[in-house]
Amino acid sequence: MTHYRLHEKREADLQLGNKVGEEPKPYLVPSKEGSGSAPKDPKTELLNEIIDHMNDLFIEDGLSENDMLNYANTIAGKISENETVMDQLRSNTKEQAMLGKFPTSINDAVIESTDVHNDMAMKLLSNEAEAKGFAGLMFDVLMKRLGKSANNIVE
Repeated sequence: MTHYRLHEKREADLQLGNKVGEEPKPYLVPSKEGSGSAPKDPKTELLNEIIDHMNDLFIEDGLSENDMLNYANTIAGKISENETVMDQLRSNTKEQAMLGKFPTSINDAVIESTDVHNDMAMKLLSNEAEAKGFAGLMFDVLMKRLGKSANNIVE
């Protein structure tokens, strides 16, 4: 055993970046009282809840978050057109509403929205003038979402 040292080497605790005698700085900034998370936006929380539920229902269908939100908003919009159901929702708990006309109204809204979307899609796909008008409308909508005016676009 010619390559082993059997005596103890001198050890030192090296503090990189600190001068001799200087107190080492903590790695994390200490928290201050009341420095928790900011209050959550109720609208964002509702959208996240909708997305989570829709993900559970349609996890294997390959739908985007926008697809699921748009569909949920479409069905909710159709249901909100039914005053009887909306009155039931206003004056009952979730369990009570499920015993009323609410579940049937969901089925009706799904069927109606499918019919409406199919009718609109067929109209746009079969009429070139309608399709161009719709394309112009979609351009304006998307430009507003981008925060741009359609008139400010340089060609």
